[in-house]
Amino acid sequence: MRVGSSRDVALQHSFPDLNPNPVFETSIDGKVLYMNAAARTAFGDLASYAWLRDMVGQYAAEKKDNVTLVSKIDTRWFQFTVFPVREQRSIRVYGMDITQLKHAEEGIVAANESLESEVQSRTRELQKSVRLYQMLSQCNQALVAATNEEDLIRQICKIIVEQGYRMAWVGYPESNEERTVRPVASFGFEEGYFEKAKIVWADVERGRGPTGVAIRENRVVIGEDFLSDPKLDPWRENAIQRGYRSSIAIPLKKENGSPFGVLTMYSGIPDAFDQSEIKLLKELAEDLSFGIQALRARAERNEAQKSLELNNNQLRRMSAELTLAEQKERRQLAGVLHDELQQLLVGAKIRLECAEDESVRPCQDLLENALRISRSLTSELCPSVLYKGNMIAVLDWLAKWAREKYDLNIQLKTNISQLKVSEDITIMIYRSVQELIFNIAKHAKTHNGTIEVVGSGSQVQIQVSDEGEGFDPSAAQLHSVDGGFGLFAVRERLQNRGCTFSIRSSPGKGSVFTIGVTMTEEPEVAPVLTGSTHSRIRVLIVDDHSVMRQALAAMLNLSGDIEVVGEAENGRIALDRARHLTPDIVLMDIEMPEIDGIKATRLLRLEHPQVKVIGLSMHDRKEVEADFLNAGASSFLMKSAPSDELIQAIRTVHAL
Repeated sequence: MRVGSSRDVALQHSFPDLNPNPVFETSIDGKVLYMNAAARTAFGDLASYAWLRDMVGQYAAEKKDNVTLVSKIDTRWFQFTVFPVREQRSIRVYGMDITQLKHAEEGIVAANESLESEVQSRTRELQKSVRLYQMLSQCNQALVAATNEEDLIRQICKIIVEQGYRMAWVGYPESNEERTVRPVASFGFEEGYFEKAKIVWADVERGRGPTGVAIRENRVVIGEDFLSDPKLDPWRENAIQRGYRSSIAIPLKKENGSPFGVLTMYSGIPDAFDQSEIKLLKELAEDLSFGIQALRARAERNEAQKSLELNNNQLRRMSAELTLAEQKERRQLAGVLHDELQQLLVGAKIRLECAEDESVRPCQDLLENALRISRSLTSELCPSVLYKGNMIAVLDWLAKWAREKYDLNIQLKTNISQLKVSEDITIMIYRSVQELIFNIAKHAKTHNGTIEVVGSGSQVQIQVSDEGEGFDPSAAQLHSVDGGFGLFAVRERLQNRGCTFSIRSSPGKGSVFTIGVTMTEEPEVAPVLTGSTHSRIRVLIVDDHSVMRQALAAMLNLSGDIEVVGEAENGRIALDRARHLTPDIVLMDIEMPEIDGIKATRLLRLEHPQVKVIGLSMHDRKEVEADFLNAGASSFLMKSAPSDELIQAIRTVHAL
């Protein structure tokens, strides 16, 4: 329909006029042909709007049947749907007020932007927390591995800088007149900063920065920005040159809470330290304080230990020197008794014997007694055997001396004929063994004991043992209360001369005291036992059945030339008994608890190659004989073999 009279147009648009949304129609050149009430209310004089011309132009450019456009008119938003009215060469526009929808969209966009900003902020905080906790973890690892205070501080500062800080350092307050803060260690971009900063902890201009105040007032202090913070004026230029924008100083505290140092860190951004970061950095400083104090305590303990060890060594030397000096005096006194007093007594005795007068007989007897006492005193003060260069002879003398003085049956057992040690070690061992024999006589409540000397290469052990009451070494009084050395003094004097001393004892099971000596020359081994020659074959029976042990012992003791010197119920006890009893032959069962016969044979032959082993078993010979022989046994017999066969085997093996 072409544009006609106003009546025609009114009829045409009678329905749109009832539409609550704006509806209007324009010619293609932008002339308004129709507006409904809603359009007149919303837009007034529609022809005055430049957007109308733009809409028409945009529609013409699109060349479509209908187009939807969104425009903002004044403060409100509208969505327009444009349709062509080709008969009238016009366009009809249906509008809708979408201001609320647009505002809602804008609110959603703003909310999304705010949420995105919050997420980014939280992510940055989380990354920062992760970085700080990683730093704290690495610092704790450094604390655990630290052995040196300065190295620890430098490592902590390095870890801090590697986590994004510009520079970190630890300083200790000096008590000089200026009250300077001495840098102990640092890491990062320092470039001569300390020399120019001249930081002090006195209440003066250069002591009112974070580091000085942290020490003086014992609290955390933050420098927010070197560009604007007035208290940072003295360091502004040098700090900015090195990229420092903010700093934090945290006191390092002793156990009583007083500061002994300060940890200072610099960041390349202003206001870098928030509360969460400050909390973690305070925790780091507390850990560092603990680590430094722990290292100092360890160093003090080590120093005290060294001082104590030095004092102990000096006391040991003095004790050893005192013993040697005492023995020297004993030797001199014995020399006087021998060279002068005894000679005078002998001369007097000879003169009296020449008198041929019975009236002087009592005097002769008195002189004889005096000579005997003098000789005994001389021998006890300083036996001449001490200076003949053979420790075995000294120990043999001590065994005889124990019999004469304490009525003790002390047997000397050894395969060593000559044991050469220095004179001072000979004297020390002599006095020590003498003290141990005295302990047997005084406390062991037994008349039997053993001195055993065994050697392996350059190592020699002297064992003094008894089968008396025994004692608990951990609870025993190790100092002498009878004027002797005492076990503690024995140990100290021997250790000072490079010897070892150990005690093995328990109540009711006797005692074994072992002196270890390192020889400069290997001891000479004798083919027979010194001081204890045995014509009978010495046998040790090892079997976990007591009935079998007793039967074997009873049978062997009837042979005449075989002596059962001991029994053992397993391989471990057998090894121990062999050390003390020095058997010639060991009869070894195979199946036993703790250490079986095969392993015990191997260990026994390694430790005592002169001791021979005969294997015994109830098992078939083929099953175990090879294992026994490979372990070092000289022979193997079934337990069911005749008695004379076992006795003959012992004699044959002993003769090898």
